[in-house]
Amino acid sequence: MLFKDHYQQQLNKQILECKECKLCSNKGPVLGYGGAEADVMFIADTPDPKEARTGIPFIGKAKERMIHAVTVNALNKGDYYFTYLVKHSIGDKENVDMDHVARCGKILLNEIELINPRIIVSMGFSVTKFLIKQYDLADLETKPMTELHGNGYIIPGKKFYKGRYKKRQPDRPKRYLIPTWSPCIEDHVMNDLFKTDVASVKPVRMLGPLLFDS
Repeated sequence: MLFKDHYQQQLNKQILECKECKLCSNKGPVLGYGGAEADVMFIADTPDPKEARTGIPFIGKAKERMIHAVTVNALNKGDYYFTYLVKHSIGDKENVDMDHVARCGKILLNEIELINPRIIVSMGFSVTKFLIKQYDLADLETKPMTELHGNGYIIPGKKFYKGRYKKRQPDRPKRYLIPTWSPCIEDHVMNDLFKTDVASVKPVRMLGPLLFDS
């Protein structure tokens, strides 16, 4: 745990001192929050203005839906972790583009490896597509969110080759990806779909040994 605490501090310092992204002058950043040994990691695209202003995740438009996501799955404190792909707010006329993802994505991947969740809930188009590409789920890259949301996908484990003169990367464990809509979208249909989608976390956790250890 001490190593994780130290690494988390270093990761947060990297986020706070980031000057490489054109969003670094926007409100934020919003750091990740939750258990260092969390089973479930909820990742949204970007914080909304209230979250970016306070630095606290999911207290704006998404608050009610995230409370639902935690309670419907009977998650206790320490079982879950909240974070974002992009840590700063995005203006009304801005979109998450490849410049943002190139920098923020590296940090997110480090954050995922630090927490090491078994289940990742990707909440939004940008983070879902980013993770699909990073985890080599090529069959899913062309699918729209209308087909991806509410389904579950195994992220296969990966063993990295240890070369004689090359530093070996840590092996990647098998994980489970559940894409859904952003919890802050003001659309009652998508909001209802979000609540249905996230309810699948509980049965996946119950099936953990069958999904992850086989």
